[in-house]
Amino acid sequence: MPYRLGVDVGGTFTDVCLFDEDTAMVRVAKVSSTNKDPAQAVVAGVRQILREGASCPRPELVGYFAHGSTVATNTLLQGRGATTGL
Repeated sequence: MPYRLGVDVGGTFTDVCLFDEDTAMVRVAKVSSTNKDPAQAVVAGVRQILREGASCPRPELVGYFAHGSTVATNTLLQGRGATTGL
């Protein structure tokens, strides 16, 4: 599969990046995050970048998907999350 897709969910924006392995072309998209349901912004961002990325007309051409969450990282670093134990 010639395309890689990466998503990072942040508190304000969700960033999406599409990489074409054959041409080394990179496309980026930024959509507003949806704090109550972050999945909505992920889906919206992926749809947007696939719609704009004329070289990747079909989602099945994406062979790699990576997901990150700046929200989770910031929660840990700032100590604002719920107190839990493992």
